[in-house]
Amino acid sequence: MGECVVRAGTDGATPLLPQLADMRDAARKIALAVAKAAVEDGVAPEATEAELRDAIWATQWTPRYASCQRRPGRRARAGVLMGRPSPSWMTYQLIYTRLYG
Repeated sequence: MGECVVRAGTDGATPLLPQLADMRDAARKIALAVAKAAVEDGVAPEATEAELRDAIWATQWTPRYASCQRRPGRRARAGVLMGRPSPSWMTYQLIYTRLYG
């Protein structure tokens, strides 16, 4: 499957979004640019770039996932999610293939 790209002039294809591993860094850079523009426009309190960067780092949400483990003695049931039938992996693959070729 192809990567989603945009044409950047004559330089060739450029990815539309950063790699997933770089997404948090990209979000921080965007937040910093927005915060600096807000300060420059006078709609946010005066702050240095370092103060803005520190505030962004301090407030960026970090996901924390609970561990999910099967209880001893209980068998997992394929195709059941929270007591209800769930779509199979093949259903997701079919939808993805139809959407993205």
